[in-house]
Amino acid sequence: MRRETLAAVTLGVVGLGLAAAQATTLTAGSTTTVAIRNVPMVAVAAAVTFAGAWTGLRGTPETERVVGWTLGGGATVAAVFLLAVLGTGLPTDLLAYLVDGFTGGTLLGLLVGVYDVRSRERQSQVEAFAQSVAALNQYGKALNSSRTVDEISGLCVEAVELLVSGDGAAFLLVDETDDVTVVDSTLRRDDELATLESLATAVDPDDDIEAVRYDETTVELAADSPDAALVIAVETARGRAMIVSMSTATGAEYDDEDVDLLETLAAHVSTALAGIETADAVGD
Repeated sequence: MRRETLAAVTLGVVGLGLAAAQATTLTAGSTTTVAIRNVPMVAVAAAVTFAGAWTGLRGTPETERVVGWTLGGGATVAAVFLLAVLGTGLPTDLLAYLVDGFTGGTLLGLLVGVYDVRSRERQSQVEAFAQSVAALNQYGKALNSSRTVDEISGLCVEAVELLVSGDGAAFLLVDETDDVTVVDSTLRRDDELATLESLATAVDPDDDIEAVRYDETTVELAADSPDAALVIAVETARGRAMIVSMSTATGAEYDDEDVDLLETLAAHVSTALAGIETADAVGD
């Protein structure tokens, strides 16, 4: 059993145990008293159980950190309750006080633990994106030093494969008559190549160099084609260049970071192609 799964099961068991403990310490008295004291605590125990089930199904990394915070919070608050109660004498319902304190503390610890894990995940995402941007800047320097379209194409496909989610990438040239030339591609299946040609003629260059997202619900992608594609067009003197990333994973989709990276790469490619065209014009 994986550590994340074991931690999620532990969290669920803790929640069920707290619910059972609340059931055994129901306050003797009126229904109103029971509702005020026990029902909220049962709801807290249910929340802890739900958190365990949710993290287990989601496969959240660092779930054991959430469990640590939850158990630590419960133990800390229960200890504070115990010290406070003992300071005023030993009550007859000491166990009920401890159960209430531990239950409330688990909710506090759970919230802190989830926040801690989410903050760490976000920090990791930001650091990964920063590293991708730094790598992309290096590709940008190499692209601007390129002297041929083949060099630009090779670097572009390599950058897309490395930095953008997906299973394959391609660089295409489309002339004024919509004749498509695949300069470089890691896509080889017939349906993938057919989809490339379809996308190449469907997307026009945009002054803002904006990427277009496609998925299996889009008419441009046939049923047997890759599940998602990210396409961007760059205007050239003789037509347009197309940068394409595709994914064959079921339910695949591109996030905003993929779009930002591809658009930045396209800006470098546009500058590199303009430099080649200027050099050719001067040479002529």
